[in-house]
Amino acid sequence: TDPLVEPQVIVLHGSGADGLMEFGTGKFVSQAIRKAYDMGWHPEQFIGSIAASVAASLKPAGLEKSIGVISASHLRDPSEPGADQDPEMRQWLDFMKTKYPEGDPSNAFTIFGYSVAMAVTLALRRCGDDLTRDNLLNVMTHITKFRVPVLTPGASITITPTDYESIKQLRLRRFDGAKWQSFGDLIEE
Repeated sequence: TDPLVEPQVIVLHGSGADGLMEFGTGKFVSQAIRKAYDMGWHPEQFIGSIAASVAASLKPAGLEKSIGVISASHLRDPSEPGADQDPEMRQWLDFMKTKYPEGDPSNAFTIFGYSVAMAVTLALRRCGDDLTRDNLLNVMTHITKFRVPVLTPGASITITPTDYESIKQLRLRRFDGAKWQSFGDLIEE
């Protein structure tokens, strides 16, 4: 409920911590990144995927202040080199141009929304004419290795009746001041 996180960043800096895990939303992550930088504190910073949008979080914090921040994602980044030439990313970028031209392709929320819409579309198509709650739940809990084009290579959606966590593959990435750079192998749960 605090309107600012700067006081917590000051306390953490004073503790001698060399790592900062920021699992808030965009505004608060932006504040934390900016405050740490402005104080001259450069801990290893990790942010949750919900705040890993360059447009919504890192740009407001200051791109130069965000250099080195680490996150993990199951989604691709439209700013990655060659994204506009990759067939899977091209499909999404074409969608953005034709269906949502006023949308910002650099905002991670647009690519996230597209990925969710692809999964919902699959489920609704599989429901056919039986659009009851029970049938939708049955269809949604029997999705196996569905590949959404904007997922990181190797990632897919699987939902079962006993496990609703749909994506279990992530890739670590580090912000270089302009875009996310993936590193390491695909992490699987």
